[in-house]
Amino acid sequence: VWQEDKVYLKANDPSVAGSQDELLADAVIFGATPRAVDKVIIAGETVVKDGVHVCYEEACRGYRESLVSDKLFSAHFWQNLKSQISNPK
Repeated sequence: VWQEDKVYLKANDPSVAGSQDELLADAVIFGATPRAVDKVIIAGETVVKDGVHVCYEEACRGYRESLVSDKLFSAHFWQNLKSQISNPK
């Protein structure tokens, strides 16, 4: 079953506020910035609520974990490399 997608903008956002009625479509298409987005519904599922993606916290947590993991790997890699250079077999 096909469901429509919807994007709701904040009417008071400076990127669209004050637009003349006959130019509102132009203001939305060409001038609206990401901060103007209030809510997005895709196939009936809300993916942005109050201007924030519903998985934002989860994505940030995963990103931070990958940075920590990468730093640990990188530190271990360089320590290993230094050891191999200092003590060649």
